[in-house]
Amino acid sequence: MRSALVDFIAREVRRSLVSDETFATQSAAKDAGEARLEALA
Repeated sequence: MRSALVDFIAREVRRSLVSDETFATQSAAKDAGEARLEALA
């Protein structure tokens, strides 16, 4: 029972880390895209 809870928590932490990383990547890509548009303008 206890190990199942630990596994669940570890899975949730890993999922939140992955989603944060994806968000950061999307944000960086958006910033790069906007900078490129400004450079072209």
